[in-house]
Amino acid sequence: MNVGAELAELSRTIDLGLLGRRIKAARVAAGLTQLQLANPDISSAYLSRIESGARRPDLKLLLRIAEKTNVSVEQLIVGVTPDQRVELTLELDHASINIALGNGLEAMAHLARARETLSDSPASDLWTQLRVLEARANHVLGNLDEAIIALEDLVESGASGPYWLSASLTLARCYLESDDPNACIETGEPLLELLADHGLAASAEAAEVASSVAAALQARGDHERAIELCRAIADATPDNVAGQLNAYVAASMSKRSASDDNLAAGFAAIARTRADHAQAQAASARFHAQFAEFLLAGPEPDIKAARERLAFASALAAQHGSDLREAAAIRLSFAKVLVLEREFDEALRALPDQDDLAGSEILIASRLLLAGQIQRGTGNSEAARAILAEAARVLGQAERDRATAQMWYELGAMFDQSGDAESAAEAYREAAEATGLAVVQPDGDRAVPQRS
Repeated sequence: MNVGAELAELSRTIDLGLLGRRIKAARVAAGLTQLQLANPDISSAYLSRIESGARRPDLKLLLRIAEKTNVSVEQLIVGVTPDQRVELTLELDHASINIALGNGLEAMAHLARARETLSDSPASDLWTQLRVLEARANHVLGNLDEAIIALEDLVESGASGPYWLSASLTLARCYLESDDPNACIETGEPLLELLADHGLAASAEAAEVASSVAAALQARGDHERAIELCRAIADATPDNVAGQLNAYVAASMSKRSASDDNLAAGFAAIARTRADHAQAQAASARFHAQFAEFLLAGPEPDIKAARERLAFASALAAQHGSDLREAAAIRLSFAKVLVLEREFDEALRALPDQDDLAGSEILIASRLLLAGQIQRGTGNSEAARAILAEAARVLGQAERDRATAQMWYELGAMFDQSGDAESAAEAYREAAEATGLAVVQPDGDRAVPQRS
């Protein structure tokens, strides 16, 4: 929490007795007398009145006290030390995970430990998170009345802060499960409108609340409206993770500009979660695509396993909204599998557009090599030779490294197979120069590189 308007406001509203006890505890822990802490800013008598809860120090004085006692001003006002914040965040994270897994009792155990530490710190942002998580855990455990009472207080008072969306979603669900469809609809419909207004009608959160509201409408006998709502959500353009991330970022910025900090923080929190999810999916997609390449590169390519890995990588890439080149590289590997299976027509359709590979001469050259193999496989030798010549031109512009050397080697083999010994020899020489491969002449004038 940064020193600023929020802390200043808390310093004006915090219970004086609580604040005084914290200041005294910090002074004693620092080994200071009242006189030592007070000088030269205030008298020891005034400090005594502060510690007894009879006087309220302003934020400037609190900053001086914090500095002299070697604690943060947040610790004095909110009551959480940096070490405690780390421990509390861990407890709350584990509680959230267990709630998602349906382990309500385990979640409550984590929350009980957090509550014990935070019981003296109701102004902490972690206290708000704790209360929302307790309500959600009660929902998981079926304690609907307890969950509803807590969530109504949090949502209606605006005290849920950045956790308002999670609290509102759970409250709508609790109303539905407690056989109060009207309350579910009254809570859920404005939430759906809010999400739709910010371009989030296709988000997972919109689908979740729509599910509750539609069920409530059905329970109330309004079948047509339930169908209409479900159709509207289903027809919304489905977004991948990256699309939802961008929408939530835009929504957060919009609310921040409108000085609606709670909504802005709530949207930003979801955006952060989406960003982490997208990053994890992107890394997983790259791993499976690379695994497929390894499976295809061996002396006995495992085509079936490679195809399975690529299907998985492609699905992940589609979900996290990978950039064009990353998705095109996966399609390129698919085309390679189809060429190995001699499904040339399918391979030609699978080839990505060359523009989608822009910026990577290696990927463009790889596409050209595959296109050449496809043309040769379908009996079009002239077209194959022209494509291979273009591949040589592209490779000539690439940075010289081991990947380029490997591509030159493959190109040389293809020239060899097509009977173009001169072009093959030149490609092998380029491969040798790229990474220090020695050129020998084992078969007449044909150059075949070997490792030196």
